[in-house]
Amino acid sequence: MLGEGLSASIWAPKQGEHYGPKPGNWHCICGYSNFARRTVCNQCMAPRGNDDPSLGHASGIIPQRQTSVHQNGANQVYAKGHPTHAPVDYSWQPIHHDGHTAALKSSHGNQSRTVQASDSSTIDLLHPQKYGLATSRWAPKNYRPGRQQSDGPEIWTRTVAKPRPQTNYTSPPVSKPPDFGLPYEVQHYILAMIQRILEEGCYDFASRWVPNKLFEYNWTCPEAVELSTWKKMLPEILPPNAITDVPNTSLEKGLLNAVRIRNSAVHRHLSDNIEIKRMALQAQNLMAMFSDVTRQNKLYYLQIELGEWNSLNAVDPQAARSKLQSALQEISERLLDDMDCRQYILGLTNLSSTFSIMAANPLNDWNVGQKSGPVSIGSHKLWLSVRGPDRKAGQPLVIIIPGLTSSTAGWAAVHRGLLPFTRVLQYERSGYGESECSPEKPTATTIAKELDLLLRAANILPPYITVAHSWGGVLSREFLALRPRDVVGMVFVDANQERTLEVLDWRPIGLSDLMTGIDYDDATGISQAHKLTGDEWRIYKDIEGTEQHRRQADLEITEYPKSHPILKAKAQLHRETPILGDHPVCVIKGDNRVHLEKLLNAGLARGNCDDAQEIWFRDLLSTWDVKDRALQSDFLLLSTKSRFIEVPNSGHNVHLTEPDSIVEGVKWTLSEFQRQAEQ
Repeated sequence: MLGEGLSASIWAPKQGEHYGPKPGNWHCICGYSNFARRTVCNQCMAPRGNDDPSLGHASGIIPQRQTSVHQNGANQVYAKGHPTHAPVDYSWQPIHHDGHTAALKSSHGNQSRTVQASDSSTIDLLHPQKYGLATSRWAPKNYRPGRQQSDGPEIWTRTVAKPRPQTNYTSPPVSKPPDFGLPYEVQHYILAMIQRILEEGCYDFASRWVPNKLFEYNWTCPEAVELSTWKKMLPEILPPNAITDVPNTSLEKGLLNAVRIRNSAVHRHLSDNIEIKRMALQAQNLMAMFSDVTRQNKLYYLQIELGEWNSLNAVDPQAARSKLQSALQEISERLLDDMDCRQYILGLTNLSSTFSIMAANPLNDWNVGQKSGPVSIGSHKLWLSVRGPDRKAGQPLVIIIPGLTSSTAGWAAVHRGLLPFTRVLQYERSGYGESECSPEKPTATTIAKELDLLLRAANILPPYITVAHSWGGVLSREFLALRPRDVVGMVFVDANQERTLEVLDWRPIGLSDLMTGIDYDDATGISQAHKLTGDEWRIYKDIEGTEQHRRQADLEITEYPKSHPILKAKAQLHRETPILGDHPVCVIKGDNRVHLEKLLNAGLARGNCDDAQEIWFRDLLSTWDVKDRALQSDFLLLSTKSRFIEVPNSGHNVHLTEPDSIVEGVKWTLSEFQRQAEQ
């Protein structure tokens, strides 16, 4: 037994020592041979000292321990007449039998147990069944020396001296890991793509400004240089005019962010969409400092797509995945445009000064003069026209956003009315007029994104006031979601909103077989009631009659119903604080019911619907006006400052038949903005 168990432990007496008790009350109930090397008794806390026998108790004597309750509720133990705090609250009382101390009884609360004691002269510390673990607090309950195997299994349990407090606390249910939005492999792909864009951007920037360093270190490609190397080198070797100022950042900070993005990509950090968008913004700012417009637009485009993922994924996860996949492929593979090529030619010239000259040159400034022409947004070119008084800093620019399947040519009368007092921007959406087709589907979010890219490419700065008709109401609010601080006023002309198709679905009349063989403008009377000149009307009809226009219109009609739930997910209405604050909102309501009823009558005259369809159509039209007024009134919730104008005889196309009402609405919106600016 001595060669096994506790005798073989590191606490056992060394060779030449014995198992006998040592000074310091090593006869306490916890005092086994394995505690021999303690300097303080585990029970009475008496110090061992320098092996002075006077500091302990008499050898072989188990003392009675006196306790008293301290003020704070803990027991106070008296050792050699001096109080000391004990870590465990035990009270030991001798049990006398026939005049001899037979046992010690430990009592604490409702727990008690008895440990056999014997006279000091008969104590045999080597007896395994009387001492050691058999008498410790870890011993099994009702332990009997000499028990037989037939008595059943022996269960060793821990006997705690103090009951554990009962608590009402319950372990929280195990929850699923947080949802980071994008699948992990997509997150890693995006971070790796941002890292590659940054590496290529830094290398191209260095090749323009410090090509000698690339030759000196034999760096022949972007992959040859770590972003951390650019972080150390570029701030030291670049000329002071190499960097374009970007608010609230610096070259050092931008490069530090680039290194952090690289670390997230290399070390596979798990990030949510908000964090990835933040890193894309940091990378975009660095490319802006490098005047790298193409890569800057790529990263900006990436932020938009990540924002759209959150909205679209809640409505149609499969469509969200397909759209993001297509966007990431385009961002990753898009080649540099002509502007980037010109930057190579500039070499070591003062790039910042060049851009300043371009901005000051009236030939390149869209804020002065009458200008029109194609503008590249990276993937394709959009036709842009800006006219009206020269614009001063801080003055709003009016942006016209036509409705579903519509060209800006139909806004000629409104345009004429606005030009005397404000500067107006008109542009053709992708696939219409002289604008090239987009590689993407014409969703509302894509159209808003392309407008945003157009303004940035043309360097047309905010503030903006939007004038939107029909589906343009959805498009303008998607643009508002992209540039909430830059839109300072909105005019809605018989516009759609997120609940339009839920409350008033006009498509069974306007987009059904009812329209077979019917000319919309003739049936509704617009051909006679419009306010365009002869040439303006001819141009308008010619543009909208082309095969290219019809193909693009069909694409928009396909995407039209999908845009409403996506806008609804942005929750712009019914906010506690309106999204536009006190910026003015003007709502102009036409009478769409008038046009739809004329279309129904024209279809009936041609026999395009039966009696049952006619009953359904007329029932829809009977409540149209009340429901439409409620829908139009919802736009007023976007701002604390609003105005409602009703044009009862105009039909849906107010811009063609009552353009003066739109001019009046824009005047009021501008005056409210100017009044607030002067306060």
